[in-house]
Amino acid sequence: MNRNRIAWDTQLGIAVAGITTTSIGPVLPFLILEHELSLTVAGVMFAFFSGGRTASVLLSTVIADRFPRKALLLTGHGCFAVGLVAFAISPTFVLHLLGIGIAGVGFGFTDAISNAIITEVFHDRRGFALNRLHAFFGLGSIIGPALATLVLASGGHWRIIFGFAAAIAVAVAVFTALTDIPERAGTHDDEPTARDASGASTSGGDRSNPVVRDTLLFFVTRALILPAFAVLIFTGVTHGLIGWMNTYFVEVMGASATVATIVLLSYNSGITVGRLVCGSYADRLGFRPTMILNAAAAAVSLIVAAASRSVIVAAVAYTFGGFFLAGITPVAVAIATTFESRRSGETAARLFVFGATGSLIIPFTMGAVSDYFSLEVGIGFVGFLVAAIIALGLAIPRNFQRS
Repeated sequence: MNRNRIAWDTQLGIAVAGITTTSIGPVLPFLILEHELSLTVAGVMFAFFSGGRTASVLLSTVIADRFPRKALLLTGHGCFAVGLVAFAISPTFVLHLLGIGIAGVGFGFTDAISNAIITEVFHDRRGFALNRLHAFFGLGSIIGPALATLVLASGGHWRIIFGFAAAIAVAVAVFTALTDIPERAGTHDDEPTARDASGASTSGGDRSNPVVRDTLLFFVTRALILPAFAVLIFTGVTHGLIGWMNTYFVEVMGASATVATIVLLSYNSGITVGRLVCGSYADRLGFRPTMILNAAAAAVSLIVAAASRSVIVAAVAYTFGGFFLAGITPVAVAIATTFESRRSGETAARLFVFGATGSLIIPFTMGAVSDYFSLEVGIGFVGFLVAAIIALGLAIPRNFQRS
């Protein structure tokens, strides 16, 4: 087993997800003109992408540990490749929706299964490996808007952007097919499991449906449900900021569209660097303290950013906010999969169901709050949402804070 090859395979797949997620916004105005769409109809594209992702992560909670890891990862990368190719070449908006929906399905499988594979293959350096994996989403989040700005500013067609993402997705799918991925890495003796730690009955007389039983156990186990809510908040906040930051800096801060895009790139760069740095101390400091520390620093940064009327101060604060936000999801996954190591695939998938839910709820809520109050309030309240992760981290059992 070549661990570095497996790491590159999963990391490149996550990078494609980052490119796709952050490229939709910049090309949306061109799709609206090309197909003469209303804003409401155009916004359906986000629902198809998130809906496809939600459907596949829900399915992953049932099948992630029942089917071969390689087959599921190849399904994810393959759906990404097919969906992005279809989106890039489709002549009608309906086919664009179909393509982005299939890509969303690929996102869900890639996200859930990649995290499960990394937690098993790098069980001895789980905090570092998961942060590095998620750093590639940040890298893709930088490449997406940067490429979009370069192509569109030079008069290029928007299809070039998604053609580029599709080419990488196809290459990753081929790379996956040629990579030896272990089916399961097993459970390690030094890792507690949900059944052992929770004291739940494992007697042969338990004839309840295992899927229902495991789902109920998930919801009543602090070391599983609390990290899940942390992933929900993180994913929703990051998707909300990516979606609303440009509008906020142009309409409220009076910045140009170019400056607003630079701020967004800086924020995404903070996420990427933050994950690389967090990976260097998460295993040593412990997952639970890392979550608490990062959430506290991120909440302060985001509140300062929203309160400032200086473009420079706000940009710096958002960059630091991204830097500290970055480590929350990897350490949350590390906590949950360390706790339930026998079902790491299904456990990771359940966490990303919460993440997909956050990406649907929080960006919409930001828009609703902005309509009812103001855009400043809409983008500012997410700092207080992140502060709630501090309480979640404090409530996680202390004995599941390390790998």
